[in-house]
Amino acid sequence: MKPRSIVALIVAAVFVLGGVIVCSVSSSRAKAAGIMLFPEADDNGNLVYKMDLGTAVKVTVNTADADITIVGGASESYIEVVNFNANYYKLSRSSESVVFAQVDDFLSMFKFWENGFSFKGMRYLLRFGDDIKNDKQVIVHLSDSDNIRHIDASTDTGNIVLKDCLFAADYILKSTNGNISAADISNSTSLSVSGSTFDLSIDNLTTQKLSLTSDVQVTASLNNVTASEAIAKISGGAFDLSAHDIGNLSITSESAEVKITDYNCDMADINTTSGDVSTFFKSVDSLAVSVITAKGKISENGVYVEKFSLNKENAAMRVNINTVDGDVVITYPEDSTTLTEKTDDKTEA
Repeated sequence: MKPRSIVALIVAAVFVLGGVIVCSVSSSRAKAAGIMLFPEADDNGNLVYKMDLGTAVKVTVNTADADITIVGGASESYIEVVNFNANYYKLSRSSESVVFAQVDDFLSMFKFWENGFSFKGMRYLLRFGDDIKNDKQVIVHLSDSDNIRHIDASTDTGNIVLKDCLFAADYILKSTNGNISAADISNSTSLSVSGSTFDLSIDNLTTQKLSLTSDVQVTASLNNVTASEAIAKISGGAFDLSAHDIGNLSITSESAEVKITDYNCDMADINTTSGDVSTFFKSVDSLAVSVITAKGKISENGVYVEKFSLNKENAAMRVNINTVDGDVVITYPEDSTTLTEKTDDKTEA
């Protein structure tokens, strides 16, 4: 071996040894300061990496197949990345935002742009063994006292859970083929939920605006919802609303079945193509109702009628129901007064 090659090998060995020493010292100092350089195993065998949210006001999480949980009530705000190989995600923090993004391959650590190049970190190249069989998750813990005002969570096939958030914020949740649930959310400025095929569960929500969009099929169950405005644009499936207090409600559906229990909206417009609509009114004393169906049937308290219209003077609540092929079922207490137009040969529904 030539002397020049020997010198090169010695220099390389010195650099490698120096790098190992620097990494070891840095890791020890970071751990002493409460800063995680690498994921660590918890008591359940999950590999967890934590990072505090700092002064961020916006959190964005985008995954392909991982579940996402956003939960309030923490003493301080931080994000947990669970069971991810460090080479397959990006996690960045600025003074305004925290962004998590799942990536397809480790080459994404290298980022090229017009005038430069960046590298996620040499330490990650040596950690291909970080993946474990447990499910991947991203968990965002939020403190009620922090200044988080915008949460944007999206996943292709994972599930999204939003719970126990008591502060004013905008929430955008999207799961293409997973499930979404929201529970015990108050003071929200908006909640937007969208996807293709998924189940949606909402329980105990107070928000200014609620919006739901599904372009394939959704099974939506909404209970104890208070909102100034609620808009649903759905294709197939089912939409079930109960225990609610809504200012303006708009539902547009192709084939989804719409069910509203204990109707309590200032104004509602319900439009379906072939989806059935059923409503239960606690009282019709201060209610205006218009029902139009081109080919469907109308049932009033179990009796088929040709038409149904109700227009109480100075009505406090109004609802317009318009279907093409869908049936409409109207139910209210028998002792309520009604002004309906019926056929003489009414039949039992």
